[in-house]
Amino acid sequence: MALLFVMSEAAHSQSKKAAPKLIGPQPSVLDCKKYHDGTFKTTANGQTTTMKRNGSVETDYIQGSNVPITYMVKWKNDCTYTLTPTPETLKQHPEIKKNTVLTMEIAVQNTNSFTEIVSPNYSKGKINIEVYPVK
Repeated sequence: MALLFVMSEAAHSQSKKAAPKLIGPQPSVLDCKKYHDGTFKTTANGQTTTMKRNGSVETDYIQGSNVPITYMVKWKNDCTYTLTPTPETLKQHPEIKKNTVLTMEIAVQNTNSFTEIVSPNYSKGKINIEVYPVK
């Protein structure tokens, strides 16, 4: 019984000690404002899409398609925005659902690219895409 008490006291006294500091690189803060406007490229399912974002409008040019897709852009915060297809885009692209809203979150910033998590409002699924700024 005395051994149980000593073990209990030892465990209790150890829990009062401060956790050791971990040594390693600190996570970098995302700088998403530099992605608010510009030209970007991504490849999905073997097709390259060039996205041109300027202010509240983004126009996507999909490889092999002659008709661009234009979205209204609304920034929720520095790293998250929504894309809503314009009425003209809905007329030209009947495959796009009428009330589509895509929520785009810039989640990771890499040396030459950034990763976005795409969440469509018509699905519970999410898609990660790697996006490359075009200089």
